[in-house]
Amino acid sequence: SSYFKQAEQHVREFGPSLDGAPESSPARWFKWRGTAGHSANKPPDDQPLLNGVVYAYRWVWDPEANASYFSTWADQPCTDLASPSWQQEVGEILRHWIRMGVDGFVFDDPDGYISAGHRSEG
Repeated sequence: SSYFKQAEQHVREFGPSLDGAPESSPARWFKWRGTAGHSANKPPDDQPLLNGVVYAYRWVWDPEANASYFSTWADQPCTDLASPSWQQEVGEILRHWIRMGVDGFVFDDPDGYISAGHRSEG
């Protein structure tokens, strides 16, 4: 997405700690860390596959950002629910769809969202 491309650019510019990055930066919606080499890109050998997709809590090397982002599913970036800027963005998205008349929302794998915060610390 264009938001993730902008996040990659900000991580490359400000580093994984995002010191000095704008508070509104989409980079703050994800968890980042510097990684020596590309070892974070290899999935553990014992991770189960679901329909051929690795379901793993791991850090994925992103050469565009020159850093790693946290992922819980198929190397897709996992948003950081503890991020105030992500909470604000999600609130704006939900309010938009409520104004449009949507009756409900589906949050796939809510346990994955919650436990991702704990697993990203390791």
